[in-house]
Amino acid sequence: MINAMLREKEISASEAAKAKATSISSGLVSESQTTKNTTKTDKIVDSYVTGVIKEVKKKTGENPYTSGMKIYTNLDMKAQTRLYNLVNSDEYITFPDNKFQTAVTMTNPNSGKVLAQIGGRKNGNVRLAYNRAIAADRSNGSTMKPILDYGPAIEYLQESTATILDDSAYDYPGTNTAVNDWDNSYDGRMTMRTALEQSRNIPAVKTLAKVGLSKASPLLPAWG
Repeated sequence: MINAMLREKEISASEAAKAKATSISSGLVSESQTTKNTTKTDKIVDSYVTGVIKEVKKKTGENPYTSGMKIYTNLDMKAQTRLYNLVNSDEYITFPDNKFQTAVTMTNPNSGKVLAQIGGRKNGNVRLAYNRAIAADRSNGSTMKPILDYGPAIEYLQESTATILDDSAYDYPGTNTAVNDWDNSYDGRMTMRTALEQSRNIPAVKTLAKVGLSKASPLLPAWG
């Protein structure tokens, strides 16, 4: 190979001599080290990969393992690694115990592209583990509040997280149905930041009524 490259003038005589003098084992990495690095990476991206596989099967009906297709993702490895470390290391977040679970999906707000995803924590060496971010059958619940209520208020009404809201008795607009908070009580005046932090329903519904559903709805595609 070296002689052929020299003959075709792809390398110089000095480069050929240097290559021939280099041991064939130079630069090789031990199998154990390669396996170790691969296993670590596999664990970090496992949740994201399970989501990709599910999406590919759903959209194409093909088996991504046998079809020979090339799959391109929007994975941001830096963000994915950060999420993995946040939920699996006690250095950042103190969870009650190792059975406590969580799920996170990070998206680009401008395009909706999924950049990183965590579907669980402390999964050990399990491959294609249960991904709570896409498999758990639950309502999105209060996660809609910043998208449907407060986001539009900030964008269209020039409000801020310091805007004072009122958590008091209130009926859904046009009805006699009362809006209730999770604790069936009222906390009065509070900032938007506090209302979101404590997941108060009444300030959120009041904010949506104020900004208008027509302005809030266009932001929903960014959500999903």
